[in-house]
Amino acid sequence: LEHSFTFIMAAEAIKSDPSPKTETITMSIKQIVNTIITSDDTSPISSWLINVIETYLNNTQKSEPLTIERLFTLTNDMLMTYSISTTQNESKEICSKLIQSLEINNHLPHFKEPFPINTKCIALYTVDNQWYPARVLEVLQAGHSYLVEFDGYGNQQNVSMHQIAVNETENKEEKEDENKENAVSLKDKMRLQAEKDAKLQALIMEDTSMRGNGLKKKNPKYVNTMMKLHEVDEQKLALALSDEDERKFQSFVD
Repeated sequence: LEHSFTFIMAAEAIKSDPSPKTETITMSIKQIVNTIITSDDTSPISSWLINVIETYLNNTQKSEPLTIERLFTLTNDMLMTYSISTTQNESKEICSKLIQSLEINNHLPHFKEPFPINTKCIALYTVDNQWYPARVLEVLQAGHSYLVEFDGYGNQQNVSMHQIAVNETENKEEKEDENKENAVSLKDKMRLQAEKDAKLQALIMEDTSMRGNGLKKKNPKYVNTMMKLHEVDEQKLALALSDEDERKFQSFVD
């Protein structure tokens, strides 16, 4: 397991180095497997593993993306049979390195964590072997293991990928609530806008006083410099209009 990661480190260095490069090192799947598993090109396990990865990427990747857990399920027995690993944890570590190198060399899209911290989920409570709603507290190993807390109980437990799942009920309720919020009819929108306009009008006209001629005085809080410059003497205007009305009425009588 102590094989060199020279190619992988070179690829990582090139990816992180902002300076322009004329050539990019990209490892083939064969090079990745031989670097991590064994340097012997004729090794049966090496040829088998290369075939497993290439076949999966060509036929299954779109419907079920290759993850550390998935690769572990496919390869653990063979890795232990050929003494590449002696425990399941060693197999998972090898699969993790393979997936990381496949991503770095663009054979796989970069991994997106399916259960980030605070994700609402359901998890298997191993004490009674039942599934309960829970929340992810910590990602112990990306795409592999998590620390969760069960809703309403406070119990915490480490779970692996096969012991955690999406809470479909919770997601369905959230989507229904979101749809209800968005399902506001045009009539409701118009009513809400009318209510807002009425409140704004009331706000503008509050603290008003009545003049002797019945005209309301504008709230000084809503009077600016331009309004003062062009302000009309409302009392004089009212008196002028009253005189004009009287003249018209007198003319009509005559």
